[in-house]
Amino acid sequence: MAKNPSVLLANELVKHGFELLDVYHTREGDLIRVVEKLTGRVVLVKSKTPVSSIAGANDMAGLVNEILKQAKQ
Repeated sequence: MAKNPSVLLANELVKHGFELLDVYHTREGDLIRVVEKLTGRVVLVKSKTPVSSIAGANDMAGLVNEILKQAKQ
């Protein structure tokens, strides 16, 4: 069965030690709330590309890298 992009994003973030909490859709882009499992720190990440527009593995990898980069700051 096909999964929606937010489920795929959640699965990909688990591989990097994060858990997806929420995705808020705005006109400027998406606000993605994640929690780092080791520290319990909750991070709000601004994404310019909407999660719903993810079409392939390259788009997913780019979004995950963007989230990880902003979360580590």
